[in-house]
Amino acid sequence: MDRMTNDDVRQGATRRFLEGRKLWNAFDPMGVHAPGGPDGAYDAYVAPTLELCEQGRDADALRAYAASVVYEHIGMHRQPVMDHAIAEFSKRVLKWYASGREAK
Repeated sequence: MDRMTNDDVRQGATRRFLEGRKLWNAFDPMGVHAPGGPDGAYDAYVAPTLELCEQGRDADALRAYAASVVYEHIGMHRQPVMDHAIAEFSKRVLKWYASGREAK
């Protein structure tokens, strides 16, 4: 039986964090992640996003969290185009998490 070491666990957590960062950077609600832009602009939101996935929460819960980030924390004005982008982001996160593969 294979047994995971602490290094395996750490590497897995790091990989998931970096993939979550990729997803947030691709979503980029503030429009700051251009080539050469800051990688960590959304880092504060990655761990809570992953926790929702780990808890088995659905797209509605992810959408509610992302909407709170965009509209309350970042302070953007509510717009239908952003509501749609948030919904698509939530679906993309769940699809990525369920697949266990790298984010695109």
